[in-house]
Amino acid sequence: MAEVFIRLEGNKAVEACGHLIGIDIVYDTDGLGLAQAAEQQGAMSLSQFVSMSDEDKTELIEQFDVSPDELDEPEQWFEPTEGLKTVRAVLQHLRSSPPNVGVANYELKWVLRDLEELEKCFLAAQAQQTRFHISIMAD
Repeated sequence: MAEVFIRLEGNKAVEACGHLIGIDIVYDTDGLGLAQAAEQQGAMSLSQFVSMSDEDKTELIEQFDVSPDELDEPEQWFEPTEGLKTVRAVLQHLRSSPPNVGVANYELKWVLRDLEELEKCFLAAQAQQTRFHISIMAD
């Protein structure tokens, strides 16, 4: 199992960013069309915001015997405005055309809640002029 969370540059603590996100939302494994909805609005998909610090990479290599060559991407940071653009595009998509197959109503409720929490986090990061990325760590 993996934990997915927002990491702020400089390890700033922002209460609004303490919420864990479902990995299925980041990688759109439920088939909700989240990546396509973002791209149609000229926004990045949530998975494009995933990045890892050197410490995170070391932990992943040690825990899962991952080759360092697989994790050679440098750590990246993104502006909160980009995150807001993505989350708002995805929220608008889900609210205007909710899926009628593949996802139970209670699951959609939790997806919307996670996305709304992400929106709050990006707004708080924007107010502090702090960049972010999405981190995925094994628990």
